[in-house]
Amino acid sequence: MAGTDKLDDAQVAVAEDPTDATAQLQLGREARRRQNLAVAATALSHAVELSPDGSTKKDAKQELADVLVMMGYISEAETLLRDLISQEPQASSPQKPSTTSLKLANLLVDGRGERSAALEIYQATCDFGPTPIACLAGVTADSMGLHARAKGFYESSWAFDPDEDAALHLLISHARTGGDDASASKLRALLPAFVLTSLDYVLSTPVALAPAMHYWTYDMLRLAAETCTESSGGEEGLILEFGVYHGKSIRMLAAHFPEAPMHGFDTFSGIPEDWHGTRRGAYSTYEALPQVPQNVELHAGLFSDTLPAFLEAHPGPIRLMNIDADLYSSAKDVFDAAADRVKPGTVIIFDEYVMNPNWERDEYRAFQEAVAQHGWEYRYVGISLVSQQAVVQIL
Repeated sequence: MAGTDKLDDAQVAVAEDPTDATAQLQLGREARRRQNLAVAATALSHAVELSPDGSTKKDAKQELADVLVMMGYISEAETLLRDLISQEPQASSPQKPSTTSLKLANLLVDGRGERSAALEIYQATCDFGPTPIACLAGVTADSMGLHARAKGFYESSWAFDPDEDAALHLLISHARTGGDDASASKLRALLPAFVLTSLDYVLSTPVALAPAMHYWTYDMLRLAAETCTESSGGEEGLILEFGVYHGKSIRMLAAHFPEAPMHGFDTFSGIPEDWHGTRRGAYSTYEALPQVPQNVELHAGLFSDTLPAFLEAHPGPIRLMNIDADLYSSAKDVFDAAADRVKPGTVIIFDEYVMNPNWERDEYRAFQEAVAQHGWEYRYVGISLVSQQAVVQIL
């Protein structure tokens, strides 16, 4: 209740004087804390516009960049981050990359797939001494196929802080290079059960130890889009996304299919039921629709309400679908309605396939049940232990 009061107070202050940059900044911060990101972005944009050059403007830009990253507005966030970096003091000798530079690196690798540029920033950070950033550097190097270099980063990260991330990726390096069993057992003992089951499952598949094990969001979506394009040989078929939120992934996919109609489905009011420890209503945009390219049409409502009518009006097979439903029940609703549109060549992306404590009971379970029910054969194109995504293709 107190959080709501603070947000209400901030909205009242802005209503009383919309030209008050400090009030807009406070509203942006409170809205962000409440996960009302659309309101936060609007308020912080106003704060940037209204603030004279100085600390308030800088703070507003930093906060706005963070919110835009959370919402998946990659170009806008990158512009802000590069502007902030350009205003940093210039030194005659090499300097350790700033926090803002590291945010840019994270954005480049996750939002653009620019792994080389990100790795350069991570490497520059590592050059100044032991740092947990070494693990990020290792993951990026692994995603580029630079496995020996990646192992060196993991070992450095482990020496600095022997945490679960370093243990996981060192364990993968051991699997890749044939490390000794005693070391592997020590590393496994540090990992939670769901991480071990995720790792062991991926290692049991034909895509075990592929660079895609270390991909972030953009590269997994690119992998799916390329697979879809290579296999279809044409442009026929529906392209669908289930779970749009603020539109990050659907904008990325739309860039790969600029001429193809795409359709995004979401309640835009949050998940319809509790998801393990996450409460009903989480991931809400407060019914604000995200900005999407012209070839994207959004459909608001429960999948079980909107999808049957959509399919009745849109014949043809599914070419590609991105299932970011989180919930088992929501993913099942998709398969229950659309199973007869899934054909050989269909590419399916799952956003929460592995690496969460209940992964075997969520999207993974819904897919495996659909496979058994409909007799589908499929292949994994890639599974990422970093982004938690999987890309499959129906055979």
